[in-house]
Amino acid sequence: MTGGKLLFRARLGFPWGTALLVLACVLTTLPLFFSHDLYLVLGTGDETRERPTLAWWHPVVAKFVHGGGWPGTAAHLIINCTFFIFLGSLTERLLGSGRFFLVTFAGLVVSIVLTEIIAGGRGHGASGMTWSYLLFTGQVLVHLWRTEKRRSLKDPGALFLALLFVLQLIGLVNHWHRYNLAASIPFFLWWRRVLGDNLDRVEQGRPLDRWRPSLNRLGILGAALLCLFTASLTLAAVLGLVR
Repeated sequence: MTGGKLLFRARLGFPWGTALLVLACVLTTLPLFFSHDLYLVLGTGDETRERPTLAWWHPVVAKFVHGGGWPGTAAHLIINCTFFIFLGSLTERLLGSGRFFLVTFAGLVVSIVLTEIIAGGRGHGASGMTWSYLLFTGQVLVHLWRTEKRRSLKDPGALFLALLFVLQLIGLVNHWHRYNLAASIPFFLWWRRVLGDNLDRVEQGRPLDRWRPSLNRLGILGAALLCLFTASLTLAAVLGLVR
């Protein structure tokens, strides 16, 4: 099994949860390219202006907003969406949408509690969610090395996964990322045997253990609700209905 097969060619199903969360990031960030004042309206704050009073919905929406000014806004969005599209979707396709959403939502909650409530900050961006996939990606890379040995060093898919893994390791210099990684540890310990077994099943062409279908549907529904919630409030901010 190659890294490319895992990322692109294996019939592992479409990662609906990942796609919806990426869509949420894009929809909440896109208007900021046209109006910098929306940073304040959406509750993320601004380095050069007085920060807004938080509304009840700000902490959730802000976790999908990506900023930093041009080109920082684009770079911030691209980096986190890349982690979602490749590492998040890999986690979802191997473990199921229910498990994917559970670990992602835990990262979101920890990020909100730490940055918005305990630290009293105005943190923004999806890093609290995307750093939740680091340990799962590491296990995939270990499996690829164990099964492919030196051939994995010539596999573009495996090398790309390794590059994203290293970038996330470097990102641990940010202490918030370390907290989000810590939040994923219980889930990794809970599911690592399932992940290892599923990786073997991919090679053998056997059906994967993706959890119960009802729980996977709930995971997709949860991602859809987050996307709808953040997109609706962003649209309301653009239309001037919320301040």
